[in-house]
Amino acid sequence: MSIQSIDLYDCYDANIHCPFCGDKVIDYGVENPDEAGVFPCKHTLYIASEEAWEYQSETFNKHLGLEGVDLNEVGWGKDELPEQYKDMSSNFELIDQIKIPDSFNISQHVGPPAMMVGYIGFYPMYED
Repeated sequence: MSIQSIDLYDCYDANIHCPFCGDKVIDYGVENPDEAGVFPCKHTLYIASEEAWEYQSETFNKHLGLEGVDLNEVGWGKDELPEQYKDMSSNFELIDQIKIPDSFNISQHVGPPAMMVGYIGFYPMYED
């Protein structure tokens, strides 16, 4: 089973707390309203948008065979990506490959004119 997904459309600017430990992982109350404060906890798999990866956990990288790969550096369709990901064209396609039990993705969709999506992934750390 792939990662479970929760889509937020009206709450695209709501702070996100980890459901396992309660830590605030995304804080939109930071000084610059155009930037979110990113504070991954031990249950955070990744924090990303379609434009960039803010955080890739060691578990995320290991699970997807991306050890030593900075996804911001390689980009989609580049030779540096492992073979199984070369045909992908979006961050969500990669996120959808996660098969960690009880893991889930929260997508925060921002409407026009920005049309951005932020992704935050969590897992309960069963394997640790």
